[in-house]
Formats: sequence, C-alpha cells, structure tokens
Amino acid sequence: MPPELEITTTTSAPLGNGTVSIALCTFNGANYLPAQLASYLRQDRLPDELVIGDDGSNDETQSLVEAFARSAPFPVHFRQNTERLGVGGNFDQTIQRCGGEFIALSDQDDEWRPDKLRRLVDLIQHHPNSGYACSDAELIGEDGQSLNQRLWEQYRCPPGSFLQGDHVAAARHLLLQSDRVLGATMLLRSACLKMLTPIPATWVHDHWFSVTCELVGAHGVATSEPVTRYRLHGQQTCGIRRPVGQYRQKRVDFAYRKVQRARRRERLVDLRAHLVERLIPLQPQLSEWLPLFDEADRIAEQAMLNDNLSWWRRKLTRLQQWLWTQKN
Repeated sequence: MPPELEITTTTSAPLGNGTVSIALCTFNGANYLPAQLASYLRQDRLPDELVIGDDGSNDETQSLVEAFARSAPFPVHFRQNTERLGVGGNFDQTIQRCGGEFIALSDQDDEWRPDKLRRLVDLIQHHPNSGYACSDAELIGEDGQSLNQRLWEQYRCPPGSFLQGDHVAAARHLLLQSDRVLGATMLLRSACLKMLTPIPATWVHDHWFSVTCELVGAHGVATSEPVTRYRLHGQQTCGIRRPVGQYRQKRVDFAYRKVQRARRRERLVDLRAHLVERLIPLQPQLSEWLPLFDEADRIAEQAMLNDNLSWWRRKLTRLQQWLWTQKN
C-alpha cells in the first residue's frame, strides 16, 4: 500500500450555501462499513460529498471505499494517513477537508435513518446562531438488531435537557460534568471550524466541539428523534460500549478513576490555553469564562484529593458534612 492513498481530490472546494459534507473516519472497519455506506445512499436528502479519513487500515476498508466511490451519486474523497493520528486527530484533519456549509460527523460502524441529514439540516437552519445540532440515537447490537434502548437513556442529564435553553448554562454543564454530545449524532456548521481547530491530543473530538461551541456562543440544538442507529460491539475505541445496567457495579477501580481525574485536569489546561491564546484575542468578552475554568480546576483537584482517601474516610467525611447541614 502506498504511504498516502487518495481517491478523487485531495481537498474539496467550497460547495455553497446549504450543502452538506459527511466526514467519515475509518480504521479497520470493514465488518460494519458496508452498512454505514449503504445508509448514506438511502438518505432522502443526499450529501453533497463524502470525505473519508482512514487511519492506516490493514483490512478491506480501502477496497470497500473504492467500490463505493465508483457508483456513489456524490463525490467521494478518501485519504489514508501516513501516520496514525487517533480518533480526535483523524477527525480534525478530515473535517478540515470538507467543503460543505454543514458537516455531518460519522463513525464507521453505525447506520443512519433515511431522514437523518434532512432533519438535522432543518434543525440547524431553524436556529441560525447555532454552531451544531445533535440527536438521540437507537442502540443496536453487532448484528444490527435493535436493543430497544436509546442513547439518551444512558445519561442522567441528556443533551436535550439543556441544549435548548441558555448556552451559558449548557457550557457550564458540559465543562463541569462530562461529554453528553456524541459525535456520531452531530452536524457542525463549518463557519465555526476556525474556532474549533486544532483539537488538542488530550480531548475527544465531540466533547471538544460541544464545549468550545458553547463557550463562544455558537450553542447546540438537539432533537429527541433517534435518527442514528448506534452500534455497540467489542471493537469500539470510544463512546458508549454497553447499555446501561450491563456494566455498572458498586465496586469501582479507584486507580483507573485517578487516571481519569488527572486527564480531566490536563484537558482543562489545554482548553484554557486555547481560549486565552486563540479565542480571547478575537473576542475579548470570552475572558468572562476564566472564573468558570478556575472553578472547574478546583473541583477536579478536590476530586483527586478525595480519591486518595480510604473508602471509610470518604464515608465519614460525607456523614460529617450531612450532620453539619442538619445542625445549620
């Protein structure tokens, strides 16, 4: 295989107002890729181009894309990375090659309902100040059969509960809590890309997009329609891996949690640097967010300190806090 393979053009030219690019990232996804590609063809609003970034697959992904490109009713642009970039890096490069006004992010192993693009485009156009749109999703198994569960059921606070309101509250929730907007359901407005890139290596692309958009006021909008069929299987690299209830246990791997806490603080540092170095010089009013970063860092530091306490000490601390609230 050549060090860099491209099908059709290297970079897509701007496609004009209302046009849609699909940004598909692949890596050894031949098992499920045909179903995803076929679902693009069933869209009642076809995309204007498909831009694929492959992260060095050594299976049949390349040949599947070549066969699809020969008969697809829209341009297909395929590039294979010379070096592994990881999920975030691959999406970063792929979306920058897209020429549409809107960019639909796509995983290689899902399936799209025929009305997905039409519904998300209608939603984002109905909210001209929005930076992205997202949706709920139906969970399916390896065989493509429905698991009779929805994506938003996996969250205590699903996107639809806060994205339709004040974007300030949404930004606070996304920053202080965790990712609630899954990339496989997102439609980005390309005009926002200059504020979103580059994606730091510490961040997953979808969390980065949702938080950064909210910080700059390009708020998200959501629909509860499950226009994506989100596949759960053992080869997933990120995202939801099992339905809720199948893996939640009372016993927690505290060593793993401490690693996650440390990574969270690293992400806060990188996001703050992006805000200070790239965004505040363009929009000075964004400095109003800095106290929120201080609060988030304080919460993250306290959580790391608590992880160093024994299980019984944490219980005792909570009991003392509860008794204090009762007395006051």
